[in-house]
Amino acid sequence: MRDPKTFGYVPGLATEWKPSNDLKTWTFKLRSGVQFHEGFGEMTSEDVKFTVEQNLRPDVPGGSAPFFRAHLERIETPDKYTVVMHFKNRVWEVPSNFTQFVGYQNITSKKYIESVGEDKAALHPIGTGPFRHVEGKQGDYHRFEAVPNHWRKTSAFKELIIRRIPDPATRLAGLRAGEIDIGNVFGYYLDQARKAG
Repeated sequence: MRDPKTFGYVPGLATEWKPSNDLKTWTFKLRSGVQFHEGFGEMTSEDVKFTVEQNLRPDVPGGSAPFFRAHLERIETPDKYTVVMHFKNRVWEVPSNFTQFVGYQNITSKKYIESVGEDKAALHPIGTGPFRHVEGKQGDYHRFEAVPNHWRKTSAFKELIIRRIPDPATRLAGLRAGEIDIGNVFGYYLDQARKAG
């Protein structure tokens, strides 16, 4: 995770991370007791390995996949909470591939993917975060529900709905009407948003 104010790395699912002196090997220690949604058990090093190895497939687009395909040599799991990644060359940006910014890597449950298959998992993803996916329609919206007593923090609001609104005028109208709470507004529409308060 990254601190939203300083952008420095802070412990999240990984409590420690350390590169070798040559920056070719990175060792991560995972937080114990973190549970996947829907009762799919504790997140372990095997889930991290499974997730990263999914990125090595040529049919996996975007996110961290190109980084891992280009640089990863192998990944080891010496115990339940330790992940060791070996790279072909020096890489300093490994932790940034697991932070909460665009293109970062979600850790997926190996057990879940193997149980329901990739297609169903893509339509109803599960994770370890403070919100669990309830329903959604690809390209339209996704509805999430707060996870009570989450290890990181229980949200002050119970529900989160993320809607895809491609038209900036419609997005701005929704913000003005109070139908949406947060939205990206750019260019000409940004000036209108500022004027509206």
